Amino acid sequence: MWKVGLTITMSSSVEGATIRYTVDGSDPTADSPIYKKFKITEKTTIKAVAFYDDGNHSDIVTASYALG
Repeated sequence: MWKVGLTITMSSSVEGATIRYTVDGSDPTADSPIYKKFKITEKTTIKAVAFYDDGNHSDIVTASYALG
Protein backbone atom coordinates (compact mmCIF):
# COMPACT_ATOMS: atom_id res chain seq x y z
CA MET A 1 0.00 0.00 0.00
CA TRP A 2 1.27 3.46 -0.93
CA LYS A 3 1.64 5.97 1.94
CA VAL A 4 1.61 9.73 1.67
CA GLY A 5 4.71 11.28 3.19
CA LEU A 6 5.88 14.73 4.14
CA THR A 7 9.53 15.76 4.48
CA ILE A 8 10.08 17.94 7.54
CA THR A 9 12.52 20.83 7.18
CA MET A 10 13.47 23.19 10.03
CA SER A 11 15.90 26.06 10.33
CA SER A 12 16.96 28.81 12.71
CA SER A 13 17.68 32.43 11.89
CA VAL A 14 20.61 32.27 14.33
CA GLU A 15 23.74 30.96 12.64
CA GLY A 16 25.31 28.02 14.46
CA ALA A 17 22.17 27.10 16.41
CA THR A 18 21.53 23.42 17.03
CA ILE A 19 17.89 22.37 16.60
CA ARG A 20 16.68 19.51 18.76
CA TYR A 21 13.23 17.96 18.47
CA THR A 22 10.76 15.36 19.71
CA VAL A 23 7.83 13.53 18.12
CA ASP A 24 6.46 11.88 21.29
CA GLY A 25 4.71 14.94 22.75
CA SER A 26 7.47 15.76 25.24
CA ASP A 27 9.31 19.07 25.28
CA PRO A 28 12.73 18.91 23.61
CA THR A 29 15.82 19.21 25.80
CA ALA A 30 19.57 19.46 25.22
CA ASP A 31 19.53 15.63 25.14
CA SER A 32 16.84 15.30 22.44
CA PRO A 33 17.81 14.20 18.92
CA ILE A 34 19.60 16.76 16.77
CA TYR A 35 17.47 17.75 13.80
CA LYS A 36 18.23 16.39 10.38
CA LYS A 37 15.69 16.30 7.57
CA PHE A 38 13.19 13.46 8.06
CA LYS A 39 9.93 12.20 6.63
CA ILE A 40 6.63 11.53 8.40
CA THR A 41 3.90 9.25 7.07
CA GLU A 42 1.23 9.52 9.77
CA LYS A 43 -0.34 11.97 12.20
CA THR A 44 2.59 13.54 14.05
CA THR A 45 3.20 16.38 16.47
CA ILE A 46 6.71 17.79 16.35
CA LYS A 47 8.21 20.03 19.03
CA ALA A 48 11.51 21.78 18.35
CA VAL A 49 13.86 24.21 20.07
CA ALA A 50 17.05 25.92 18.89
CA PHE A 51 20.02 25.86 21.26
CA TYR A 52 22.57 28.66 20.83
CA ASP A 53 26.33 28.66 21.41
CA ASP A 54 25.95 31.05 24.37
CA GLY A 55 23.84 28.49 26.31
CA ASN A 56 20.48 30.15 25.65
CA HIS A 57 17.68 28.62 23.61
CA SER A 58 14.59 29.61 21.68
CA ASP A 59 11.00 29.09 22.72
CA ILE A 60 9.57 25.66 21.89
CA VAL A 61 7.80 25.54 18.54
CA THR A 62 5.04 22.96 18.04
CA ALA A 63 3.61 21.79 14.71
CA SER A 64 1.00 19.08 14.18
CA TYR A 65 0.46 17.26 10.89
CA ALA A 66 -2.41 14.99 9.85
CA LEU A 67 -1.69 13.06 6.68
CA GLY A 68 -3.86 10.88 4.56
